[in-house]
Amino acid sequence: MDSLESETPTNVLTSGGGFSEPLAVERRLFRSVMIVIAAGTMLTVALGTGALALGTLLGGLLSVVNLRWLAASLRGILELNRETGRAKTPPGTLMKFVLRWFLIGGVGYGASLTGFFSSAGIVAGLLAPAAAVLVEACYCTYKTLINPEAV
Repeated sequence: MDSLESETPTNVLTSGGGFSEPLAVERRLFRSVMIVIAAGTMLTVALGTGALALGTLLGGLLSVVNLRWLAASLRGILELNRETGRAKTPPGTLMKFVLRWFLIGGVGYGASLTGFFSSAGIVAGLLAPAAAVLVEACYCTYKTLINPEAV
């Protein structure tokens, strides 16, 4: 492999071992989401009501399902485009993205109607990936400041 080929963007992004490798980032993000959900649920158990804690836990679990579904959908679209060489997404892709939100919203709404789950807790749990992204941004900033050549 010559030096020009090793400098292509795809090789830089997929070359192994670095903290900014996409699979490593995905693993850390998933782990951070789980930690945020656990911490949020424990905090609401200690400071809030049982319905708030259950809502936070349910919202967090829904956010994990949403995150995994989104990642799988995007990975499938990108792999399909890479294999076919087409820039066009497969038919029904937008419908799947919208359906995902209707299903998650429907489950959350239905659960809040039972009275066992707090709507505020469900929304707080659904925001777990946003908090995890902030944790990841802080981690990447720290790693970049410590070792700028690793990026």
